[in-house]
Amino acid sequence: KWEYEYLDSGIGFFSTLATPREQIDQFDDDTAVAPGENYLLEVDHHLVVPSGKKVRALITANDVIHAWWIPAFGTKKDAIPGYINELWFNVDEGKEGLYRGQCAESLTLTLTLLAPPRSAPAQSTTPPNLKSLQTEAAQTYANIVHANYQDALTQAQNLNQSLVSFTQSPSDDTLTKAKEAWINARLPYLQTEVFRFYAGPIDDDDGPEGLLNAWPMDEAYIDYVEGNADAGIINNPADFPDLTASLLAELNEKDGEENISSGFHAIEFLLWGQDLSTDGPGQRPVTDYTTAPNADRRKAFLLAAADLLIENLESLVAEWAPDQDNYRKTFLAADPAESIKSILTGMSMLSGFELSGERLLVAYETKAQEDEHSCFSDTTHNDVVYNALGIANVWNGAYTRNDGSVVSGTGIKDIAQSLNPDLANNLDTKINASVQQSKAIPVPFDQAILGEDDAPGRQSIIVVVTSLEDQAALLVELSKLMGFEVPISEEA
Repeated sequence: KWEYEYLDSGIGFFSTLATPREQIDQFDDDTAVAPGENYLLEVDHHLVVPSGKKVRALITANDVIHAWWIPAFGTKKDAIPGYINELWFNVDEGKEGLYRGQCAESLTLTLTLLAPPRSAPAQSTTPPNLKSLQTEAAQTYANIVHANYQDALTQAQNLNQSLVSFTQSPSDDTLTKAKEAWINARLPYLQTEVFRFYAGPIDDDDGPEGLLNAWPMDEAYIDYVEGNADAGIINNPADFPDLTASLLAELNEKDGEENISSGFHAIEFLLWGQDLSTDGPGQRPVTDYTTAPNADRRKAFLLAAADLLIENLESLVAEWAPDQDNYRKTFLAADPAESIKSILTGMSMLSGFELSGERLLVAYETKAQEDEHSCFSDTTHNDVVYNALGIANVWNGAYTRNDGSVVSGTGIKDIAQSLNPDLANNLDTKINASVQQSKAIPVPFDQAILGEDDAPGRQSIIVVVTSLEDQAALLVELSKLMGFEVPISEEA
């Protein structure tokens, strides 16, 4: 007997051996029945999966060791009490049918796998008020974007004040307060990353995204690192005598994408230093800003980076401010379907590419600390949670500001409900699940990525990756109902 559950759907059932007892019990010649064609390979309830899709299964047992085995798929995975194993398989389109498997360990229990044709794309009847819903949702989105960037700017200004206090009076206390201010400044900004990927003000040809949040970075481009005390711009006064915001902007990503000299992660490195510890963040000493070589230049670099951060966030606030001749005005004057396409593109790309792939799966696969997003401060878990929350904000049409007030209105969810309630409910479940599952990733992230694939930390990361990929696919289906298709990768 196997128990199956389709995660996040509320559907579950038991699949029990269906071979007649008369075929199994061969003790009495008078009642014995010859084994049938599918002897011990037939069940009462089939497991149904789609064709043409990668299917992921999490497998465990509650008594003894079993094994989930489908010979035709070339897949077999032990089911072990107290552990969760995983496997992947894909039934090619055109090969739908009935596949049989069995337990290959201590018991000869069986299951049957039915792979039906891929279901048709979600269908809907275009509601008569679709255009008005799209117009309202675009307006809500513009309000949320403006409020979110305002909050990010406010927290960046608070960070700058903490950095000024720290550089004027360097101490363990002022350094700790500066670090806290950096973490607080990240939270609203991370929620804005869903506003990327459609050549808006943040990442058009002149957009400041690379100056705000570029990563990964080569620490040695900025300052000393282990084994090279003279590395970086800070320790090169001959070539860079004056450390200003304009210089940092000019040097950012010069001669290489990892040559990062500005933004959140440059400031993060200057506050925490390299993370050389397995059980905590970087431990940059406060003496780097008092008695160490080039301490004054380190202060100047830190303040210039903060000035540039504020300057770029101010430009984004201005582009989305109401009643101005700016990007917001153009965005709201466009065909509302085009505006919604841009909004969905930000959601699908952050879900299916940037967060699930670049920020989670890459680090999961390499197990390298350098591939985690906020590696110096060990706050990558915040990056994941607040990116996922940003997607949920746009979906729900509601954003909670720094002061607790809420900017809300018609959201993408409302459009989805009008087009296809089942699809909308599935997306709602998946988006909410992604936020909650992100919170379950163990801290620190650079330890969660280590170990075997069945390690709890790695399993929690894969759960989030899968959920984000699923919600990206559903967002694509939603876009098709409106006559266009959004991408989920840079190659699309």
